[in-house]
Amino acid sequence: MAWQLARVGDLPPRSIRSRQVDRSVVEPTLLDDGTLVQIHGWIDNCAELAAELGCRPDDPGRIYASAVQAWGDAADARIYGAYCAIVHSPAVQALRLARSPLIAPPLYYMHDAGGIGVGSVPRVLEAMGLPREINRKRLVDSLYFNLTDDESYLRGCYKVPYGTVVHVSPASRHSHRFYDPLAIAKQPKAQPQDYIAEADRLLTQACQRYRDSASNPGVLLSGGLDSSNVAARLLRGMAPDRPLHSFTYVPLEGHGQPDIPGGLVDEGPAVRDFARLHRQIIPHFVDNREYEFDHRLEEMFAAMGTGTVNLAAFFRYHGIFTAAREVGCDMVLSADFGNFTFSASGNWGYAEYLRTGRLHQLWQALRGERLRPGSLAWRFAALAVVPMLPDPLWRLMMRLRGRRSEADNRFISALTAGALAEFDVEDRARSAGTQYARPLHGWREGLIRDNFERGDVEGSDMIQGWEQLYEISMRDPSTYRPLVDFCLGLPTDMFLRNGQTRWLARELGRGLMPEAQRTMPGHGQHNSDWHLRLTPRRDDMRREVEAIGRDPLLAGIIDTDLLLENIDNWPAAQSIDDDVYFPHAFRLPRAIAMGRYVRFMTGNNG
Repeated sequence: MAWQLARVGDLPPRSIRSRQVDRSVVEPTLLDDGTLVQIHGWIDNCAELAAELGCRPDDPGRIYASAVQAWGDAADARIYGAYCAIVHSPAVQALRLARSPLIAPPLYYMHDAGGIGVGSVPRVLEAMGLPREINRKRLVDSLYFNLTDDESYLRGCYKVPYGTVVHVSPASRHSHRFYDPLAIAKQPKAQPQDYIAEADRLLTQACQRYRDSASNPGVLLSGGLDSSNVAARLLRGMAPDRPLHSFTYVPLEGHGQPDIPGGLVDEGPAVRDFARLHRQIIPHFVDNREYEFDHRLEEMFAAMGTGTVNLAAFFRYHGIFTAAREVGCDMVLSADFGNFTFSASGNWGYAEYLRTGRLHQLWQALRGERLRPGSLAWRFAALAVVPMLPDPLWRLMMRLRGRRSEADNRFISALTAGALAEFDVEDRARSAGTQYARPLHGWREGLIRDNFERGDVEGSDMIQGWEQLYEISMRDPSTYRPLVDFCLGLPTDMFLRNGQTRWLARELGRGLMPEAQRTMPGHGQHNSDWHLRLTPRRDDMRREVEAIGRDPLLAGIIDTDLLLENIDNWPAAQSIDDDVYFPHAFRLPRAIAMGRYVRFMTGNNG
């Protein structure tokens, strides 16, 4: 513990800055019966709950405590926001722990005969006596992209899942999941324009509530539909002379990525066109020239109190937060959840229209598909029939076509055959629904389960780390519960309609963004410069891989021969094709991040 505290002491000094008053309730709430309640995060519907419970609307701790007293474990289903909470009643030797669904700060706990410990970072539990023993199964699962269980990287340390209440005592723990996205009621039948108006109202409400909780908010802005819809609604009701800073990833010059059919290699020009329509937006373009995939890794491990291989893929956020801090922003707003809500593609609809006999909608959708070349018959088979095939038939079809049918998890993990067998990795991932092999879902339920039931994928820990390092809050209006529930209840033809995917997002953007942007069929690309970035790092990466091979925890887990082969057979040019991008730009950095985390925790420098 002293060693890790020394590493925390190496972090840059924190400046005195104004903080978000609703970001954390520092002091616990004490009820008349001696019950203590601690809540961290924010509650979106404080005013509504306060009116119903007879509390002050500016006291979220008291509101949460009163809700739990009134409604028990049903309380959290009625509380909207992004929070974690602890309730301790002196009448029982147990704690009630909870995290909101969709998004929430992390909450870790341990329990044994000596008592119970809870904290937002695992190092708090180490200070309480939890031994620093690495959980090898979690290392393997993380590399395999199966992060669905509640175990952490420390043995004996557990994480409260999203949308779950956990009752924990020294002798036991049991969980109750209070939010089920598959149980959301369908919206009453209405005209498309009525649905659009309600989605507009809810998204605007979310954007303005989050905007108004900051002194100087900024927005992550791409050339696509999600963040542009959010940015346009952040401007509604703002004083006309008040600027809105936006931050956009752009690739390094000379990146060498060929054009993407229907998509964007560089999102800078599209953002500039959007900003010309909205003069209050001051765009900032971040190429992360100074930052690489391992930028500030150890500082992030210290700030998070844990580790994640996914940091290697999200290093670009360092440039965003640095730019936001330089212009005085105290909050950045994103739209990362947009693809799961108002901007869902609707691509499950091809198979649904075929199953339900809505052949005219299917014909329109297939005719309007602009990203997949080929005949209408080919599109019919690929988009409507193949997604419904049982897994054995799908794998047979892929083999007959000479295509790879194994899950992407295995391709990106670099796990040894021994590790796959020892931890029963593939069967457990299959049971958890995190085997990512098939690109399209034939049923909407499968897509919802994939998007909502795989947990936070350690994203909450990364956000908590960035917020600490840069002292800037981060929020996502597209996670606003009323908006999410509304979108989950909408019919498929609000997303795949008149031959267009993402129809709802396109209609929400009508008049708010250039038509070329609103009707673009593809997506932006954040990895257009990976080859330019990583090619000079090959010798560094070789040394990192060799250190992994000497590490007693990782040597039998990570296939270092495979990684060294990737370095030796380095591609000559930039490409985002899976067979090139995954092994070189994704597999290698993830494995190296894992090696660095294990060395950070064990002090073994290889």
